Formats: sequence, structure tokens, C-alpha cells
Amino acid sequence: MASPPPVEAATQMQTSREHLSIHAVSGEVVATLDCGEVANVRAIKAKICSAIGGRVRLMRLLHKDKLLGDEVEIACQDVSAIAPLTLVHESAARIAFLPNFDGLYSLCYQLDDMPAMAIGIDSADFSANGPSEEDPKWQASVVGTVLFRPHAHEYQELARVIKMRGTIHASGILNLVSDRAGEEDFGNQVTLRIAPNGNDIQFTSQKLPDSMGLKLTRMPSSNVEYWQKMFVPESDLLWARPVRSSLSDPKLRPALQRMIRSFANAIVGVGVDVTVWSYAVNGMPGTLRMDREASQIELQIGAVQATILFTDVGSFEKGASEFLLRVVHKSGVQTSLTFDNMEGRNEAYTCLKIFLMSIHQ
Repeated sequence: MASPPPVEAATQMQTSREHLSIHAVSGEVVATLDCGEVANVRAIKAKICSAIGGRVRLMRLLHKDKLLGDEVEIACQDVSAIAPLTLVHESAARIAFLPNFDGLYSLCYQLDDMPAMAIGIDSADFSANGPSEEDPKWQASVVGTVLFRPHAHEYQELARVIKMRGTIHASGILNLVSDRAGEEDFGNQVTLRIAPNGNDIQFTSQKLPDSMGLKLTRMPSSNVEYWQKMFVPESDLLWARPVRSSLSDPKLRPALQRMIRSFANAIVGVGVDVTVWSYAVNGMPGTLRMDREASQIELQIGAVQATILFTDVGSFEKGASEFLLRVVHKSGVQTSLTFDNMEGRNEAYTCLKIFLMSIHQ
């Protein structure tokens, strides 16, 4: 029997037409794909991503001891012709002296007189080189990308993919300016402070005087798809849905803007303390939260978490008590929430109604 052909860039490899097995380094089969008669490695990686998730740009396919380039073509005909393909993942930490700067980071914010925006950072977009980190005062040159995306469709002209360069200090502080001379965008000169554990990045822009304290947080691996849909221009944006003018109008009263921003920060972060009343729960203390894409509210009651999709909500209504807010489901079922004070109930009522309007129109 003839020996298997060597694998070279742009060399066709042969495997099973119906079942192309992808193995982990441990030898376990992690995906079985139908790649058609011929497919290149880039297309196969996209299929792997669809099957098991992950990030295509960090995936590499290994044949024996050789990493395959994205343009290598595979002729899916004869499984006996080659050994199994092995999937390996590159690290997203690209700056050697900052190994915890690793992953996808995002922040959603709204400053006065500006539409709601999101900032995204992918550590894999950054690279640095410079003197040895043995000197605690050294600085290295760094290049990277900062992404800005508005939440609403009508402001998509504000979207920016800004290539930046500057310096990075051993402490994790990056001072960056836009690659494009004379750029007047709000992201043309920024400072990023990466936390020692890499879990968050403090963001400050000279064009945004109120930006001090804005913080991007690292997304869990389960939210990779959301981040990519949010910031990859070719894909649909989860945040980019039409909203009523009362929410997106840049002339919206500053007091209401501040209230929405404050409530969103609280409910997406630590949550808001409430007492929950429903057909299944009778006056139990809990925590009200909302996911970052504003698609659902979550009620944490002890060890139990209940989820209510905004698409299943008919309305939010104030109750007879000045502390009571009712969530009226489209099915007719009601969930009642008691807040610590009337101000908290009224703030939740106003903001949740605005979020609901953006879903229902």
C-alpha cells in the first residue's frame, strides 16, 4: 500500500468525505464535520467554531507535527490517506510581560449628550516590543486596536475601528494615540490601565472628560459569540436594534440620561435588592439583574435563578404599594417585586419600560 502523501501548504489532503474528525491534543474527538468534497483549513475552522464554539482566529489545525496554513486544501475522499487532524488553540495574551492581558473586553456606557456606546478590546490585537522588563521604569512600544460601536442603528456612522500605537509600562498602563494623524474621534488619545489579574481595563479618553472610571471587563468564554456579533462589522449587532427616540435622542434630558446610566450599571453589575412575589415564591428576598445585551432580567432567589425574557414581557406596572412593581407577562402571569423605597421602584419602572420599548418596536 502506498504511503500517505506529505502535507505541504497548498497541498491537497484526503480524508473521509462524510466524516472529518477533529481531535483534541488528548486524542478525544471534539468535532465531526461534513466538509464536502474540497475545503480549505479556514472554512474547516469556521465549521468547528459553529459546532463547538470558540474563536476562529485562535484556532490552529495540526497534522502530525505540522501546523497547517489557512489556505491548505483538504480533498474529503479517503480517510485512510492521512492521520487525524488535531485542534490546538493559541493564547490571546500577546504581550509577554502582561500574561493576564488575555481575552475579550467590553464596556457599555452613555455619557451626557452622547448616544449609548460600547467599547471593545481584544488582547490578541495588541503587540509590544521594547527593552527588558528587568528595569521597573522601562517603557515599550505597543500597537493595538480599540473598537467603538453605538447601540442604536441610527448612530452606526459613529462606529470606529481605531488602530492605535504608543507606549506601555511594566505596570500595565498603555498610553495610545490614533494611527491616523489629525483624527478627532473620541478615541484618538486614550489611556488603558490593565488590572494585575487581567480581569478589567480602566479606560480614559482625553476627548471624553467624563470617561474617568469607565471600566471594560473581561468576558467569560460563554460570551465570545456575543462579543463577536457586537464588534465584528460583518455580523449582526445584538445591541444595534432600533430604539424609540425617547431613548436614543441626543437631546434627552441629562437627568434621565444619568438615571438610565446609573440604573444600568447597578442592574448589570451587582444587581438590585428586591422581595419577589409570584405563583411559586411568596415574599422571598432576592436580587434583580439584567444581562449586558438587555434581552432579559434575572431574579436570583437564594441558590435559584429565574429568567424573564423581555420578549415575554407585556408591560411593567406600578403596584398599589409605593414600593411595588409588577412584571406582567404576555401569558397573563405576574411577578411582583418590592423595592426598599419608592425612589428605587420608580427608577426601575422608568428604565425597564425604556428597555422594553427598545425590544418591542
